[in-house]
Amino acid sequence: SMKMYLDAINLKALVDNSKINTIAVIGGGYIGVETAETLLKCGKKIKLIHSQEHLVNTYYDSEFAELLEKRIAQIAGDNFEFIPNIHFEEFDFDSNKQLGADAFVVAIGFAANSGLGGDNLRREFGAYLVDEHQRVQVNNSSSKIDNIFAVGDAATSHSNITNKPTYLAIGSNTQRESQIVAQQVIAGVKGEKPTLVNRGSQGSNALSIMGLNLAATGLTEIMAQRNGFDVESVTFVGEQLAPYLPNLVQKGRKELPELENGKIMIKIVFEKESHRLIGAQMATHMSSCDLMHMFSLAIYKQMTIEELRELDMFFLPQLNQLYNVAVRALNRAVK
Repeated sequence: SMKMYLDAINLKALVDNSKINTIAVIGGGYIGVETAETLLKCGKKIKLIHSQEHLVNTYYDSEFAELLEKRIAQIAGDNFEFIPNIHFEEFDFDSNKQLGADAFVVAIGFAANSGLGGDNLRREFGAYLVDEHQRVQVNNSSSKIDNIFAVGDAATSHSNITNKPTYLAIGSNTQRESQIVAQQVIAGVKGEKPTLVNRGSQGSNALSIMGLNLAATGLTEIMAQRNGFDVESVTFVGEQLAPYLPNLVQKGRKELPELENGKIMIKIVFEKESHRLIGAQMATHMSSCDLMHMFSLAIYKQMTIEELRELDMFFLPQLNQLYNVAVRALNRAVK
């Protein structure tokens, strides 16, 4: 399985074993895809097995997942096979020999580690339910226990889109939550009032696989619909750099046809009635996915697509166009 540092050490043993040539990676989320990339770079043949139709489906809609699938196949060729729509209820090596693999890596996520606190502590999604100070709540009560905190994969997150608790196993959230708890503890010892609070999450995340950079924040179109939002979306593909500058893309680098010459694909998801921004996704071979920070802040501030497109954005021809690619995408959404 893939969960801890020791798992990576065991994976290295698979790589070093010359008798193991084909490896089946079970799980098409972030960890599964990143594991598959690493093993492909080590010269192994990979069969990537996922329970859904497309990879990384929690964070990306199908048009972005398809780009990722195409990119891995483009670079890995016959060494890569994606096998969708296979759900493992349990794992039995002997019964799965039909997949033709010499070894298996299980990367299907894991349950929150929330067994320590007993039955008195409240849980949702299997994780401890926490307040804005990361304090764990008590069952059948809105009260909290002052000296019991939870962070990371053991804790819920507050979604700034749904305004409800959710579960987000994302490292950047863990870092922020740990800082909040550390300040709580230090302030308590000093008799001071802590200033840090958890202001919720948009679920911002990014992935870089074989020269394809993906980033997302908020809800995908599918997840927004599942959460009861009446949404519209627009997908835009455009150049990021000023057209009169030399092509900054490295010569000889293989690119996806959809994203050649520094193009970026942007998808914007917004509420149909209010035009409030709900989510955004990006894909590019360049490094301009840092635009996603802007979209994350816009979601947190509950901005509309009209407000965001009128934002003051800098221009430098070596980095972007005078008519910013994000603005051009937002213009497609505004009718």
